[in-house]
Amino acid sequence: MDLLGNKIKYMEPHVFETLPHLRSLQLDSNRLIYIEPWILNSWKSLMSIILARNLWDCGRNVCGLASWLHSFQGCYDDKSQCASREYVQGKDILDAVCTFCLFEVGAKSTAAICSGPSQPQ
Repeated sequence: MDLLGNKIKYMEPHVFETLPHLRSLQLDSNRLIYIEPWILNSWKSLMSIILARNLWDCGRNVCGLASWLHSFQGCYDDKSQCASREYVQGKDILDAVCTFCLFEVGAKSTAAICSGPSQPQ
């Protein structure tokens, strides 16, 4: 599914539920600041995703996405960078989580995310 450059700011939590076999998703060059955990849970069949050039807010809300990216077995761009929170602007999402301990209670711990490099393809 190609959603490249559509100025998307927000996605409803249930938006991908009707697409259980979605294999590829391009969300680059939009205006997303975070992705709801419910959406991440619906991306079970994805084999490829592109998330670069969005306005990622790298506060605590980015932890779910970082955790998902860390465990993702498919191909993804490794150019997803923080756009806001001045101290992490321009940093890769996973690096920001690891460097600044941006974890949330109940999410995979920063130690688990940072224990080894993820394998972007």
